[in-house]
Amino acid sequence: MRNPSTRKRIPWIWTVWIIALNVLILGCSNPAVKKAAHLERGQAYLKDSKLNEAAIEFKNVIKIDPRDVQGHYQLGLTYLRLGGPNNLKAAFKELDQALQLDPSLVDAHLKIGMLYLLSHEYDKAISEAKTVLEKEPQNADGHILLGNSLAGKKEFDPAIAEIKKAVDLEPKRIGTYRNLAGLYIMKKDMASAEKSYLDALKIDDKSIEVHLALASFYGLIGKSKEVKDFLSKAIELDPSNVRLRLNLASVYLAEAKGQEAEEVILEATKADPNDVQAWVALAIFIRFQENRTWLYSNTNMLLRSSPMLCCLGKSWRRSTSPPGN
Repeated sequence: MRNPSTRKRIPWIWTVWIIALNVLILGCSNPAVKKAAHLERGQAYLKDSKLNEAAIEFKNVIKIDPRDVQGHYQLGLTYLRLGGPNNLKAAFKELDQALQLDPSLVDAHLKIGMLYLLSHEYDKAISEAKTVLEKEPQNADGHILLGNSLAGKKEFDPAIAEIKKAVDLEPKRIGTYRNLAGLYIMKKDMASAEKSYLDALKIDDKSIEVHLALASFYGLIGKSKEVKDFLSKAIELDPSNVRLRLNLASVYLAEAKGQEAEEVILEATKADPNDVQAWVALAIFIRFQENRTWLYSNTNMLLRSSPMLCCLGKSWRRSTSPPGN
């Protein structure tokens, strides 16, 4: 004999399954639900730097709804991160479309402005920067875009004023100090450039980028001791970085200090025994010591095969003369 309670429960079980199935079917066929799912997956891929996968998802969003602002905007950001001329053109198209649909997107104005700046369309970049600052007067990136765009037109004083505003708004952002220093260099105000770099170092004295920037700056103004000091400090911060050691070796070679250069190159091979560039540098150095004529006649070939040794090759060329001269 069947259990009466079981007989009563069966219809309820089937009802639950039917409702769940209907929800699933409706979800799969509802364009709004599908679009939201593609957008969510695209943003997750973008966050994980899976850029090609993200682009596919954002394209699916636009396919479902060609007027979806976020679809165009996020696809534009994805193309920007992919980089390269074709992707940058595609990024501009998508960001421009997003702005046509929603002109209030401040970040899209910034990105479009940066693309104008890259293509040396300074007036258009200035227009985008001013649009950003009209909407958000305290936007540091807006001031940076405006400053760099003005610098492109050689209007250095107002450009520097804008970058200083960005520094005041975000005083812990060391990249802005380096930007400011670069403008001072363009203006040939080396004292102010040095101060800006040193201000950046005060904020983050562990920044390898700042140490390298200072080394390059001091190289520009001919202060060899300071170049070596900051490169040495950068090496202390990142002992396994072979490139830093090769840069330091190039300085010693420029000073015709072969023994010091050899020691630094040997340290580079020990810092990362698997780095081919360090061993190539050592081989070239040994060949250089044995036969300067060979080195001088083969420098260009070596540099083509090993671009990282460019600074070394240039230094050797400066510190040696063609045989017979």
